[in-house]
Amino acid sequence: GNYETIWSSPEWKTDSIRKTITITPISSTFYSFKAIDEKGCSEDLAFQVDVISPLQLDFEISQISCYGKNDGAAKLKINGGAPPFGIIWTNGERSEALHNLHAGSYSVTVIDDLNQKQTNTITIKVPIQIRNVLDISVCQGAHINLQATNLIQMACIKILSHPKPDAIVRLLFILQ
Repeated sequence: GNYETIWSSPEWKTDSIRKTITITPISSTFYSFKAIDEKGCSEDLAFQVDVISPLQLDFEISQISCYGKNDGAAKLKINGGAPPFGIIWTNGERSEALHNLHAGSYSVTVIDDLNQKQTNTITIKVPIQIRNVLDISVCQGAHINLQATNLIQMACIKILSHPKPDAIVRLLFILQ
């Protein structure tokens, strides 16, 4: 028999039922329609169309704090896609967060429930190695206390105490 449909969406008009209707919502949308047969009997039907954004990968990266350490970290943030997500890093990890990383590149592939796939690579960098040669000359009987702090790409020497004003301090830092 013949059916007539009345759709909730304003862009669709009353028409005879079609086998296929194309919808292109920009956000998740609820649709309803009424199907009416030639005898006037009707049935209300409803459905929701969920719009799934493409997968996008963002990262929070903590670089290695000092030369020679393996304390880099990366946290993956997944935007869009349809959960659950399959995560695989090139080092075999399957979690969103990596810790105790050494310098190098790490790639991650994420696949969502709709088989959308996104791959991205991050780089953990080697900090500058600070090698120091400390050459101190002081007048006889003088005392000097030094404290060296090694920060990423920065060296800081503080003279903590010096009882004699005529002491000579020479510092040489070699950044490699």
